[in-house]
Amino acid sequence: MSNLPRLKAQRRSGAEVFHADGKALPFTIQDFWCWSTSDLLNNTTRGVLAEFLVASALDIPTTGVRDPWAAFDLQTIDGLKIEVKSAAYLQSWAQKQPSSTMSLGRERGIQTRMS
Repeated sequence: MSNLPRLKAQRRSGAEVFHADGKALPFTIQDFWCWSTSDLLNNTTRGVLAEFLVASALDIPTTGVRDPWAAFDLQTIDGLKIEVKSAAYLQSWAQKQPSSTMSLGRERGIQTRMS
């Protein structure tokens, strides 16, 4: 078992450059973000985007860094814990027809609340 503590992520601006052997490389974190997450139809990226949209709609601060290992996706100022799910009719891969989607909340008797 490791004795290394969990590292806390710092919010980045995107302007930071990568370094190798003490020298700045000719690309930034923003270049990486554009390369890695521009496909908003990707299932993983779409889920994180949905969390951001819900947080913004509920005035949950998005000024920190998202914790992908948290027990829930979002928490309101008054303590309501939220798990965000996303689905899409269109995917980034070729399809014969749009995907079917469904909401599990009502079928499972889960209470939903919007303020």
